[in-house]
Amino acid sequence: MSMLKMNDDNDIDITNNRFSLVNGDEEIRQRLIQNLQTFFQEWFLDLDLGIPYHQIIFKKGTPVETQEDIFKDEIIKAQGVQKLERFDPLDLDGSTRGLTVKFGVQTENSQFITIEKELP
Repeated sequence: MSMLKMNDDNDIDITNNRFSLVNGDEEIRQRLIQNLQTFFQEWFLDLDLGIPYHQIIFKKGTPVETQEDIFKDEIIKAQGVQKLERFDPLDLDGSTRGLTVKFGVQTENSQFITIEKELP
C-alpha cells in the first residue's frame, strides 16, 4: 500500500509538478505523525478518528498517565505498527503550550522507527 508523501509543513509534496508516494516504513512513520496530529471529530468522514485534545489532553487536571495512555493506544492501533517498543514521558511546556511526544515502534517489516514530534 502507498500514500501521498507529505512535506514538513503537512502539505502534499509536489516536486516538478508531480505527486510523490511513500510506502513501507516511511509510510508507517508518516501515518503515525498524521494520526497524532488529527483532532478527535475533526474529519467529517470518520468522527471517531483522532486524539481527544480538547476533550481530554488539554483539559486541566487530566492525569499525565491518562494522556500518555491515549497516545500509546493511538500509536499501537496504527496500520503497520507491530509493537510499541519505547514511549518517553510526555514533554508538556505550559509556557508555550507545547506538547512533545517521543516514541519508538517496531514495524511489520521488523524495522525500528523513532519519532519525536511537537504536537498538535
